[in-house]
Amino acid sequence: MNHTLRNRTNLVAMKSRFILYVILFAAVFLKALAFAAEKPASDPQLIFSAVVHGTAIKIYIATQPFDPSLYRTTPYTSKEDGSDWHHATIDGQEVIGTDGLLPKAGRSQLKSLYVMFGKKRVDLDPRLRNCVFNPCMATASFNQRYGGNIVSVSEDGQAVLISLGVGDTGASTTHTFYIGADGTTSDREPDRPNPG
Repeated sequence: MNHTLRNRTNLVAMKSRFILYVILFAAVFLKALAFAAEKPASDPQLIFSAVVHGTAIKIYIATQPFDPSLYRTTPYTSKEDGSDWHHATIDGQEVIGTDGLLPKAGRSQLKSLYVMFGKKRVDLDPRLRNCVFNPCMATASFNQRYGGNIVSVSEDGQAVLISLGVGDTGASTTHTFYIGADGTTSDREPDRPNPG
């Protein structure tokens, strides 16, 4: 009788462990599936199209899930009193679109931003795009109160300024990029003359 009871106890324990392993495997699998479904890489989406002085201009944007292992990163730092703070960086560039914090793996990262000037493709420098998170994927437009992505084209159709909407559920903002038909790219806004 003792032997039978021990066999039954062992059988119940094995079944319990098996059920636990199946539940754990299912949980891990479902979490991985949900993660992949949350932040899939996107195909390039057209966000702007115009013809300026005979040059067809098209702007495309795509995202990907962030993989921090691919970059040199530094976290956001500050003193206890909140002073002397420094934004997180990716490959030496301040992170944009996450309130200065280093994004978690899987966060929506700018994969590509490029302009077609006729048949010539000019891509934003990877150093400038790798640090951009939660970009607005909407067609460039604005209304009386809100703008997502806003595009300005130079008079000769050889350069564009893209004011890209970025941000998470906290504070959203814009970040401006310059892309020229000559291959020049930057995130420096143009100089403006002093008023007066």
